[in-house]
Amino acid sequence: MILTRRLGLGSKVAATGSQETGGATTGVTESRYTPSVQLVNTSGGSSDQFQVGDHYRLTVAGGPPNSVVTLSAVQNNVTSSVDMPMGNSDSSGTYILDGVMLTVHLGTWREQWSMGGVLASPSIAFNVAQPAPTAPGITQADLAAATAKAAADAKSSSDAAIAQAQAAATQALADQAQADRIAAAQALVDAMARYGADQTTANQVAAAQAQAAKDAADKAAADAAAQASADKSQAATTSSTSPNYMILGGAVLAALVVLSLVSKGK
Repeated sequence: MILTRRLGLGSKVAATGSQETGGATTGVTESRYTPSVQLVNTSGGSSDQFQVGDHYRLTVAGGPPNSVVTLSAVQNNVTSSVDMPMGNSDSSGTYILDGVMLTVHLGTWREQWSMGGVLASPSIAFNVAQPAPTAPGITQADLAAATAKAAADAKSSSDAAIAQAQAAATQALADQAQADRIAAAQALVDAMARYGADQTTANQVAAAQAQAAKDAADKAAADAAAQASADKSQAATTSSTSPNYMILGGAVLAALVVLSLVSKGK
């Protein structure tokens, strides 16, 4: 805050600024008004977390016009002001206070604002801290630039990691497709080999059967030839022995005739 006001025994408040009390009466209660309060960190930070040097704007609106605005505040659990006059609302019932946080404002704060004796809602709570220390020669701009670069580097690294993961996934799919093609080709080769082996076996069986049939036919022909030769030899033998029997019979008959004649001669 820009100023620190002291009342009574030296109480101090965090919200003080250019507004001054005058031309208005405190303690005016207007039940038909419902003023609201808003605290904004105009330096761009959080509105409940300030650093020393941050600028702020506090607005109380919707209250009685041209009425006294008061503040009751507690800093670090110690009451610093009670109904301290902070200025007047304008003709529209609005009060605006711009300021900057100083080292005297360090700590935690709870504030209740009122306008014309009507409490503004909500009560506000915030914290004021020292800014983060920086190395000598490094400005806030340098720190912001370094932070932005770190964020950009992190994003770039993340993008690269995502790209690498996508490339790995694509390669894995390609490898799987290649493996599937190789497996299919191997299966075809195996099937053709089995078919060739089966065909060779069938050919060998057919050849063996044909050879067996030929051997059986050759044996039958040989047996038939042998039998024919034997029959022929038998016939020749029979033919050659029959004339001998006839000659022998004739000789016997001649001998009998001779014997008969000899007997008659006697």
